[in-house]
Amino acid sequence: MDKGKFRRLGEADTSRESHPLIIAATTEDPESSLLLTFRRRIPMSIEIPALTERPLEEKWQFIEFYLTMERERLGRDICVNQSVLNCLLLAEFPGNIGQLKSDIQVCCAKAFLEAKLHNKTAIEVVADNLPEHLKSGINQSVPGDIRHLISGDVLFSVAGYQQFSGRIHKMSGTGIYEQLEERYTKLLKNGVAAEEISRILQDEVETTLVQQIRKMEESKFSLHELSAIVGEDVLEITEYIYQEARKELPGLKDTFIFPMAIHIRASLDMTKERKVALGSSFEDIKKRHAKEYKVAAYIVDKVNDKFYVMLPADEAVFLAMYLSKFQGGQVDTEGKTAVVVLSHGRVAGGMAEVANKILGVNHAAALEMALSEDPAAAYEKTKQLVIERNQGRGCILLADMGSLLTFAEKIRQETKIPVAVCGRVDTLMVIECLHKVLWTEESIETIVDELGSKKVLQPKTTKYNKIKHKRAVLCLCITGQGAAKLLRDFISERLKSVLDNIVIINRGYIENEDVEQIILQEAAQYEILAIVGTINPDVKDIPFLSLDDIYQSSGISKLRKIIKNSLLLDHVILGEVITPELIFVNPPYRLKEQLLDQAIETMTSEGYVDERFLLSVYKREGMMTTYLKGGIAIPHGDPASVTKPVISITKLDKPVMWDGTNTVDLIFVLALDENSKKYFEQLYQMLSSENLVSLIRNSNSINEIRENLRLDTKPVN
Repeated sequence: MDKGKFRRLGEADTSRESHPLIIAATTEDPESSLLLTFRRRIPMSIEIPALTERPLEEKWQFIEFYLTMERERLGRDICVNQSVLNCLLLAEFPGNIGQLKSDIQVCCAKAFLEAKLHNKTAIEVVADNLPEHLKSGINQSVPGDIRHLISGDVLFSVAGYQQFSGRIHKMSGTGIYEQLEERYTKLLKNGVAAEEISRILQDEVETTLVQQIRKMEESKFSLHELSAIVGEDVLEITEYIYQEARKELPGLKDTFIFPMAIHIRASLDMTKERKVALGSSFEDIKKRHAKEYKVAAYIVDKVNDKFYVMLPADEAVFLAMYLSKFQGGQVDTEGKTAVVVLSHGRVAGGMAEVANKILGVNHAAALEMALSEDPAAAYEKTKQLVIERNQGRGCILLADMGSLLTFAEKIRQETKIPVAVCGRVDTLMVIECLHKVLWTEESIETIVDELGSKKVLQPKTTKYNKIKHKRAVLCLCITGQGAAKLLRDFISERLKSVLDNIVIINRGYIENEDVEQIILQEAAQYEILAIVGTINPDVKDIPFLSLDDIYQSSGISKLRKIIKNSLLLDHVILGEVITPELIFVNPPYRLKEQLLDQAIETMTSEGYVDERFLLSVYKREGMMTTYLKGGIAIPHGDPASVTKPVISITKLDKPVMWDGTNTVDLIFVLALDENSKKYFEQLYQMLSSENLVSLIRNSNSINEIRENLRLDTKPVN
């Protein structure tokens, strides 16, 4: 092995050369089972942690992986009881991952046999299916971190796995009820008149409902999976209702079935808990959706008969809104005030397009004028467009500047159509205007007055001070706090494992406040790590993620990375192994060997390593590259030569060639022993942060590097 030569069995004189790569694995302790003379010849040893040493989140990933494998092997959905999952997470497996896999196979096999004996379609894994040596853990108390990870039974199906607990709550109408009752009580206590309460609640309910419907329509659940969530009886009555409703509403889409089944399930669960009767507050909806309300009343009767309950009369109002929203996929814009966006140059079209897309309509129209266009010709085009778009309620003109602001009065006089204008238009103003036109019964004058009273928002260049106290992610939605709350709940659920002490706060644009003031208010209380919402407020130094981003795995991953990076420097332990004398900033050397010699000679003279360490570093460099992506190298030597763990940092002003292919400008020489795992893990986390690496690269002194890494606050002479 040392010389790369061997002789075949029986050969006495012939010597053959070979350069093999030997990879071996053992479950035994190498130090007690393998001779030192053999271990010395193994250049790299990787120790895989036992299952008991891994975090719960990682243990859950193994459990989920093996249960998914069993589902694929059996070709059947598997429902696993929460108590079984708790037991698997709490148990210690002497046989490590192999035993975990075997025990899961035993559980599923027993459950499969029971399903066969009782002619059940789904396989349900319960406590009795556990192997005997695991059953003793059933009665153990469950720590909070496990309850945080597993909150209910879990169904493993073709679509992946989902927990029952929390899913119905998040995807059902119960959130509407809770929000309504909370808002109703609050408004009543504040002395708001009944008529005003009715208007406010209508606005909030319809806005929230549209957002929930969009999310539900995008869900790709099969009817079988839906049955597992709501129950076969609810799914059966929902399919029947859909077929009957189509007789009166031919345009009703089949995507209506999923949200309606969820809503009926929630309505049945909430029947005894409803306290506030809201039927009288929604007379306007009954009138606007008279046909849908008639069908909704029929649905309520059928549900009452089927389940022997008495749903509140106002339940038909909610169902009428569902029915109206699932016809053609558009919000009802018939008979609404027209909205026309006017601009010099190619601006109006983009603003109208964004507003229409966000609110799911095609109601806002746009007219763009060239800067050189004759005002008289521009006026005629605007007048003609107002005439075409008018549906009997008049028109609101949203203009940017100049002569366009004078068109409203003249059009009103010539056409007798009610027209009002609001100037200094931007995208957010178009969205707010469109929202008010579609979801309120406010007059043209009232809407324009409200829009005009608000400071027009411009791209922000304000640098918000990141106060070093409690951190937060800000959910900012144009449709108000109700929508922001839904977004907050979604983020909290997806990122619960990394949130720790980070708060998710929700605010709405439509709160009669300047969005900059909203952010400033929150920045006074929190260090805002990121803003998630519908429109980018362009805040310097605070990253923004759109709704489209956040509802995809890539967006959640990006937000998780932002949060992890913010927590990275909270508990820095690298100060124990990175000393000022081992930080080199822009040394004069231009060769790899010179840089290594400088760092390791200092380590040796300071007593951190013995004289053999330098040779072991070069030996490893000859065997494999220690280059990391991004211009970083992590050379390291034999742990046996380390007297006291230490890490040196060399930051170069110009990169040097490292391995014949790659150049580096940051070099971290690692002199770590077997007990230094925690230092390497934190260093690796830091090197994974692009922001932190950039800070190190831009540092011009030892003090700057130590400050950026938060190693200490004492200046170095």
